Amino acid sequence: MALAADTKAARELYLGNLPAGITGQQWMPWINVSVILAALVLLQPSSLVPG
Repeated sequence: MALAADTKAARELYLGNLPAGITGQQWMPWINVSVILAALVLLQPSSLVPG
C-alpha cells in the first residue's frame, strides 16, 4: 500500500541528539523494544515496577 506524500510528516519521527553517523536502521531495534516495554508498563504496571 503506497502512502500519500501529504501524510508523510504525520508518519515521521524526529530523533535528536543522536551520535554522528547512526542510521535509522541501526536505531529501529532499540525503538521497537522501547515501544513494547512502554506498552507493557501501561497494560500491567505492577508486573514491571518493583514494590
